[in-house]
Amino acid sequence: MNFMHEDALIRKGPAFEHWAIPIAIAALAVLIGIVVGQGGWFYLPAIALLPLLWFWPVEVAMGAAVILLPFEYVTSLGTGTDRTLMSLAVILAFFVICAVGVVGRRLQRPSPATMWWGLFVAWAAVSILWAVEPQKSLERLPTVVALFLLYLAASSFRITEKEFDRIVSLAMMGGGVAALLSVYGYYYGVGFAQHYVRATLVLGNGEVNPNQFGSCLLIPLSFAIARLVCARHWLTRILALSLLVIISLGLLLTMSRGTILAAVVTIMVFFFRLKALKLKSLRPKVRRFLVLVVILAVVLAATIPATIFDRFRQSATDRGAGRLDIWTVGLVILKHYTVAGAGLSNFPVVYNQYAGYASHQSFKSDRDAHNVYLAVSVEEGLVGLFLFLMAIKTQFKVVSRCRAAIAESPIMLISCEATCCGLLVTCVFGNFLWEKIFWFAWVLLAFAVTVQAGKNSQEIIFARRGEPI
Repeated sequence: MNFMHEDALIRKGPAFEHWAIPIAIAALAVLIGIVVGQGGWFYLPAIALLPLLWFWPVEVAMGAAVILLPFEYVTSLGTGTDRTLMSLAVILAFFVICAVGVVGRRLQRPSPATMWWGLFVAWAAVSILWAVEPQKSLERLPTVVALFLLYLAASSFRITEKEFDRIVSLAMMGGGVAALLSVYGYYYGVGFAQHYVRATLVLGNGEVNPNQFGSCLLIPLSFAIARLVCARHWLTRILALSLLVIISLGLLLTMSRGTILAAVVTIMVFFFRLKALKLKSLRPKVRRFLVLVVILAVVLAATIPATIFDRFRQSATDRGAGRLDIWTVGLVILKHYTVAGAGLSNFPVVYNQYAGYASHQSFKSDRDAHNVYLAVSVEEGLVGLFLFLMAIKTQFKVVSRCRAAIAESPIMLISCEATCCGLLVTCVFGNFLWEKIFWFAWVLLAFAVTVQAGKNSQEIIFARRGEPI
């Protein structure tokens, strides 16, 4: 099967262009006039991208989303609203993927993991019926549905290698710019002020939590490593190395212990997956990657501030910034909501009833679980936890079968798999389940599987569907 389809929204012929382009230009002019008339100058850069959708719909829509990932919390659409430019980018990406898939006949049967993710999301939605505070669940539900629909569209879409490559490049550039801004701000005293300054992204009145910002750098970090390993041109290697250094430094300066550990896991998974393939063509790349990691680790260890090491040493004394006490309370709550859970997004609600079990510190009300697995267990019960773990297991099983049947180097597939492993580590220390960074990692992994399938034999297609090879 040939996956190399042309972009579905490209012009269909001179007759089509004759009337379509003037209408599109007129509509764009009217839109710009309305926006400027309303004083919405902030939206003009986004509107400027609309013409590019005609030629590169998938790259522009998905590229805009991955670029904005680190900037999500500093691109609010106005006071009094939680909407950001990232929210609009997700909606645009979903509709563009659906449109290109239908018009270009590029839809396929989704991965078996999609069924498990769907069951998990459905169970989370149904939990509203017995939620302790249903209003909390209803407020979260639109985000839950939107993120799953994006994943469903991506899993059902046959993306081309060229489109995916461009999305990877845009993700790297977005992460590099965000990391550069955070590093620049850190050395000028601008950042997240705690007992000491931690690097994060600060733009205007917006500030990103360092833990969330660090997790958003995992995707560009992994892509930069992959691009450096597989690059054939020296200019590409220099650019990838530069991005890798600045992204690594930006991630370390967040001083997020969970994210730094996740980055280490990402690199280790990347290395061991690459080494386990035992392809002769990969041996030089494995050696190059190992040497690179050692050199980069030495350089960064010599340049980063000592406060990072102090923060790790304080892990026992501050009880993981209070996480151990929250988890203690969470385990007590789980005894009372074991099977069906307390309802979607209701952990903070029920936490208030059992906060007294946190013996070491007194906490504010409405505390987050700071652990995805504990949050799922309490909110969706053990049924929800089972569906969640089955979705992850099935996703990795699909990747494993695809990797087992490869005919050439699957660098980007390994990179996406390593990123997902890293994010699962961050899920131990933070509740990122309904954050866009979590779902975009699985979206990119679904794309990588499809690209790898298109590069190899028909057997890979069966492997991706979960059928015997």
